[in-house]
Amino acid sequence: MTIKSLSTILISTIVLLFNCQTPHTYQKLSNNQFHLSEKIEISIEYVGNGSNYVFQGQYVNVPIKLTSNIDINAFNFLLSYDKNALKFQSASLGQSLTESKWKISTDNLDEEENCNVSCPPSLLRINASAETETETETETETENNHYQSSDSNQIELVILKFLITNDRTYECDKLPINFYWKDCKDNILKPLKNSQESFIYISNNIYNFDQVRYDCLKNYRFYAYNEIQNHDTTYPTYLGAQNFDCTENIESKRSIDFYNGGVQLDCNHWIDPRGDLNVNEIAYEVEDAILFSKYFIFGDSVFTINLDGQIETTDLNADCQTLTVADFVYLVRIIIGDANPYPKLMRDTIFYKRSDSVSYSDKGQIHSVNKKVGAVRLVFPGQQKFELLADSMDIISNYDGENTRIFISSLEGKLFSGDFLLSESKADSLEFGSASGSTVRVHYQ
Repeated sequence: MTIKSLSTILISTIVLLFNCQTPHTYQKLSNNQFHLSEKIEISIEYVGNGSNYVFQGQYVNVPIKLTSNIDINAFNFLLSYDKNALKFQSASLGQSLTESKWKISTDNLDEEENCNVSCPPSLLRINASAETETETETETETENNHYQSSDSNQIELVILKFLITNDRTYECDKLPINFYWKDCKDNILKPLKNSQESFIYISNNIYNFDQVRYDCLKNYRFYAYNEIQNHDTTYPTYLGAQNFDCTENIESKRSIDFYNGGVQLDCNHWIDPRGDLNVNEIAYEVEDAILFSKYFIFGDSVFTINLDGQIETTDLNADCQTLTVADFVYLVRIIIGDANPYPKLMRDTIFYKRSDSVSYSDKGQIHSVNKKVGAVRLVFPGQQKFELLADSMDIISNYDGENTRIFISSLEGKLFSGDFLLSESKADSLEFGSASGSTVRVHYQ
């Protein structure tokens, strides 16, 4: 984890392997009042990633999970969310706490007045504790209902149920659900009662959800978060429990790392995106290939509708790489009927294609390749004069003030080999797409 200090707020990006959070001991002391010992993580799940689509007008369940090896007797959470996009329905205890006969209560709170930070659209308070049936119940009987950590070390504390708005202006939006503090006793865990000491667990680090990233070849997804806590600011805040009120009359352990989450709403083009670069719901058109060819000389500024979504449509040859010359060649092959499209993108499916190899030379600024290829992109320093030598191929170029980018291809699926370009200087970089539409390893001569 890399930590950069900006004023008193720590901001960093961390990576967590999906579903692989592991508690560990954290020994550093923050001050004389707080005692860091057990490592505790409480996370609001980020729902709607990969193939787990979340659609508007439907219900969604958002779990809050505890990762720890401690025994707890109660908790109190205060959450913020956008009530215009998410209509709260209910909160139910996870299976382990239900079996332990816990009780839960919720309260929707009014919006903050005169708050000195961006006011949350709505607040939800959740309280839960081990059930006591009578006021005279003994402490031993109460403790029988506490949650005792298991070997798995992770449980669902609460499952939040929301109804998602049908307002289409929210399409593709990320709807955050965040922990929120009005005083030190918000977002706490109470451990099993002990006659020798009484304390609460409060916030240590706060992590704000950034995005989900997916490693296609290794076939796993991971979460990226920004670290945002600040223990020396004012309430109300998203930045955690504050030192100035958590040091008076409260025995606290700053041990909990909180992870904000939320809901990612579906985008229409996510259902079957491959091949529909211009997002007009018709894949594998000549217009898609023309748009793709412009990318190679103008960059991703050509994707003006939804940058991330349009980039995702470009893995045409299903090799887990987007925006490659090989993808362009395979798109043309599909358009002319020389190849079949791969199935729609499935996050748990990998198609691996072996790379082809060619020998390339640019002696005397005559650029040559020893095998037939479908397309090539070259980047030259400065403004470049050039001449196309390859027969029956098309060429487009752009000078951006620093470099000249050239793209040679054919929308008719034609190939070329041998001498293909005459230029004033050598290329800084180049990328080929093979005749079959796979990536190419280049051997320089």
